[in-house]
Amino acid sequence: MSRVARVILFVKDLEPMVAFYRDVIGLAPQGDATDGWQDFDAGGTAFALHAVPERYAKNIVIDDPPKPREGAPTKVAFYAEDVKATREELLAAGVQMGKLHEFDGMSFCNATDPEGNVIQFSNR
Repeated sequence: MSRVARVILFVKDLEPMVAFYRDVIGLAPQGDATDGWQDFDAGGTAFALHAVPERYAKNIVIDDPPKPREGAPTKVAFYAEDVKATREELLAAGVQMGKLHEFDGMSFCNATDPEGNVIQFSNR
């Protein structure tokens, strides 16, 4: 049987994305960012940022603030024991946050990273 070994997110500008996932989201980098790549320890799996080659990156426009890529076919979900508190901390850090949804003991909310990727925080 297969298992997920790593989630890779392609990014236009590696350095600010590394800073966001390290300093704001709290993931632990594994080594230094080299050759357009940064691995993180994300708890139960590995998470990596991979820089898009410059010939493609130059055509990618990131709005300021970034426009959420809600039509993207993927969303990385992070576990948060207390989603409401996590949401408040991220709002205070300037992260674009969606509404908090709570029902049947489950809580979740979406956020937008610096390049517009929609990520989720959930207690399930």
